[in-house]
Amino acid sequence: MTPRTPSPTPPTPSQPSGGTTTVAKHPPVVLGAAGTSGPGTGGGGSNAYLRTRVMTAGPMELRQMLLDGAVKFARQAREGLDKKDFEAVYLGVSQSRAIVVELMTSMGREVDSELAGKVRGLYSYIFSELTLASTEKDPSRLDRVIGLLEFERETWSLAVAKFGGQGKPAPAGSPGALGLSA
Repeated sequence: MTPRTPSPTPPTPSQPSGGTTTVAKHPPVVLGAAGTSGPGTGGGGSNAYLRTRVMTAGPMELRQMLLDGAVKFARQAREGLDKKDFEAVYLGVSQSRAIVVELMTSMGREVDSELAGKVRGLYSYIFSELTLASTEKDPSRLDRVIGLLEFERETWSLAVAKFGGQGKPAPAGSPGALGLSA
């Protein structure tokens, strides 16, 4: 008779001396990765459509698509809070935060630096509110974030309609910088 080797046991959270529980971090969430759900996030034919749409979009349209995604995932997080589905909250907030970071870092340096600084400040605030909404399980913070993102998306929708998604901003400091003046 051969001795049986014990099967490996899954790791358990450790209990540090302070009485808190340490849990392994979740893997990063990637848009379009297997295991994410929703239209355009990796499920079948919509993924090919989304890829084509992204590859053919102009810079303004791409920014609008990012804003659409940030709103979508923030709403999913909000619905998760309502249902006490904390995995959905985590995934929605993680996706929305990743998009907000992309929005912050993809802003061109050639635009009006004062306006760009204000927009970056807004995105930084949204990022912080998403983080706090997730950790505090606070639906009012998510509602505030959704409202701000929807307003930003509407602003970009108007800009895309005006320039057809291919618009280039006016030189920094000029009256029509970003092409958003009437």
